[in-house]
Amino acid sequence: MTPTAKLAARSYDGLTAYWCAVLSDLAYADEAEIRGASELFGMRLVDCWDVGNAQGFAADVDGVLVVSIRGTTPTELRDIATDARIAQTGGPFGSGKVHRGFLAHAETIEPLVSELVQSFDGPVILCGHSLGAAAAQLLAAMLLHDGQEVDAVYTYGSPRVGNSRFCGILDYELARSAAAHYRHVNACDVVTRAPWCLGKYRHGGRLKYFTTGGRLLDQPRAWRVWADRLWMLRAPWTWARRSVADHATENYRRLCAAQVWN
Repeated sequence: MTPTAKLAARSYDGLTAYWCAVLSDLAYADEAEIRGASELFGMRLVDCWDVGNAQGFAADVDGVLVVSIRGTTPTELRDIATDARIAQTGGPFGSGKVHRGFLAHAETIEPLVSELVQSFDGPVILCGHSLGAAAAQLLAAMLLHDGQEVDAVYTYGSPRVGNSRFCGILDYELARSAAAHYRHVNACDVVTRAPWCLGKYRHGGRLKYFTTGGRLLDQPRAWRVWADRLWMLRAPWTWARRSVADHATENYRRLCAAQVWN
């Protein structure tokens, strides 16, 4: 099966969510693997980059440009240093505060991504996992601020990126062009609860929450999410294990696949 099954750029779609999870996972591979997978999946690889500590690729998937940004690699010290720079700084919109490390990471590839988007005649989807998810949101903000269009942002296991002001502006600017950020969270994923930093960080986007049993909930209330997570406290070691395991890209890919084919 290939992703040429008509990705939906302007509304949430389970198949699009699955393929964006697959491509977010693929961003962790090297260029040779990405090229091989592109041929296998029937995609046209538009570009592949390794700039500083920012890696990713862009592919034409049946007329939709999908930009996938790699997340944190635990063995890469530069990625860990980026995650650790939690002090806030001014965001791309000129209002609202964002994570200093995430912003610097996104700025590294913003000129490259902006040029790709400008030269592509078709819908644009940004996606990523973990640090890549944070970068995807900030890149969307930069592109929108520069007057370019973004049709959707699909993220998986994203940390918090900025304060409530920034998140609100990004959601508003996406909605103005009938676009949206679909934020996938897998149950106990610890990364989605960071950074907290005295409550200065918030999440934006439309929450797509996978319960501890693998069921997808659309925009559940906070009490529903925490009730699901707290159920795991009956087995603390399971909670601890799931907090790490639930962040894995293969689990996001598996859960998205189950929504389409089960």
